[in-house]
Amino acid sequence: MTEKISHISIESGESSYERLLALGVPEERAKDWARLGPKMRATLWTNGPVGVWEVHRELSAHLRIAGWTLLDTDQGVCEAEQARCVREIISELCDEMCSRRFPLMKADSWADEGIFVDVLRSIGFEQVTINGNPHPIENDRDYSHSGWLLWNPDFVRESANLVVPAYEHQKTEFTCGPASALMTLGEIEGDPHTDFVNELDLWRQATYSGGVGHFGLASALADHGAQVEVLASTSEPIVGISKTTMLGKRARVALHCEHMTRARELGVTSQVRELSVEDITSALDAGRHVIALVDLAPLNGEDTPHWLLIWGRVGDFLLIHDPWYDEEFGETWVETYVQPLHIRDLWEAAQWADDTHERALLSVRTSRRNSFQRFPAILRVFRER
Repeated sequence: MTEKISHISIESGESSYERLLALGVPEERAKDWARLGPKMRATLWTNGPVGVWEVHRELSAHLRIAGWTLLDTDQGVCEAEQARCVREIISELCDEMCSRRFPLMKADSWADEGIFVDVLRSIGFEQVTINGNPHPIENDRDYSHSGWLLWNPDFVRESANLVVPAYEHQKTEFTCGPASALMTLGEIEGDPHTDFVNELDLWRQATYSGGVGHFGLASALADHGAQVEVLASTSEPIVGISKTTMLGKRARVALHCEHMTRARELGVTSQVRELSVEDITSALDAGRHVIALVDLAPLNGEDTPHWLLIWGRVGDFLLIHDPWYDEEFGETWVETYVQPLHIRDLWEAAQWADDTHERALLSVRTSRRNSFQRFPAILRVFRER
């Protein structure tokens, strides 16, 4: 007999842990799941003795199944019954994905979750063969963790031939630009220590504050063989004007000018004008990547400038690799890998204001595309439920 499936929104805050406990979530799971950032949206889905945890960033146009559990109950539940309950919830989540017109759904799994993995495969999820290095340098690599993707049937045709860049988790709080550069260059070794050295090498070339400037990052890319065009709304420095640097204005401008000179010597072209979202979409249509400067606040609540890689498009959604995810809030690389954002949401975030709101985009073409991962031409989607 099928139980009634319920879904309960869980808000970020001090009461989330108690709320999860009251809903029957075991203590250890409740502690993990209650770690919610200010821009995360979480829902506990229940079906009889089983609970499934779905959580994603507010602007992410996907659903992410971050775990499942047996709820506190006095009844013994066999594995077949557990699998049935989990499957019914995930089938409901598939319907939710389609009704919200999200391009895809994701899932995290660990090595001891055989029942869950079997259900994911039976529904049509594809396990990600990660190309790159999604791990922080501070922690040991967790080889037991896996990521899974399931495309909305309405987007399968568009997604079939997408070429997915390698994914890099930035190894410091200030190397988002270099991490994005490594992703588009395809020069990720897959080793945290090696990639940390590579990130810092690019950072030294590109920085004039704490983060990196747009011409500094462009010259570092060009020095590695990329063809780069800088699109900016101002001829002045953007990152590190007041909030993110200890340099005085003259020092910042001097380094900014040096970066511009070096970039031009390396063949970087540039335009200073009012930008539009078409600058992103036209670059993608031409087979280029875009490294965009954004305000991280609407993405995860942190008011700081941030670089991320835009590499694809399906329908009204841009596909990004964001090199930053928040482990302290329970996020994994699955959240920020192949992350769809609606065009309007990304464009709204794609600006930074120290003194005035300004935009900077780097349109990049490299010769390393053959090293990237291509989605299978045919993906299993929504097997018979």
